[in-house]
Amino acid sequence: MQKHITRIGNHVFVKGALEAVELYKKVFCLEDKGELWLDDSGLLVYRELYRDGKLFMSVSEDRHVPEKFKTIKFNEGVRPTMMFMVCFSDVEDLFNAYELLRCDENPHLEFGVNEDGTINAGDVFDKFGVYWWLEVPRDWGKSYVPK
Repeated sequence: MQKHITRIGNHVFVKGALEAVELYKKVFCLEDKGELWLDDSGLLVYRELYRDGKLFMSVSEDRHVPEKFKTIKFNEGVRPTMMFMVCFSDVEDLFNAYELLRCDENPHLEFGVNEDGTINAGDVFDKFGVYWWLEVPRDWGKSYVPK
């Protein structure tokens, strides 16, 4: 097993990547850095989004999925899946992110409610088809009081 992994990267390929970048910047208080890389059609090839000076995620237009992945045949009942988990320290921030990401046409689940009635999580597919798990982590050994 690797002992020197320092982080896992998050990258999404979506239709409407430029719009997705703007949404994600707003939802997660991100900033983009560097030159905007567009293809000859004006579609996003690659964009990095940062939070507190650290890479949070990157985004590309779905047509830029590497060619080798476009022809893969998956076994019946299997399809590529991925979910991004984002941790907040404040329930209000969780609510705001959920509402900004929520798209009525896509699945979204009600918030997770703890035994003490506090809300700690919600999951939602955004308009680009990206699956987000949003949470305020709970230390199950202590009483939980959201900010």
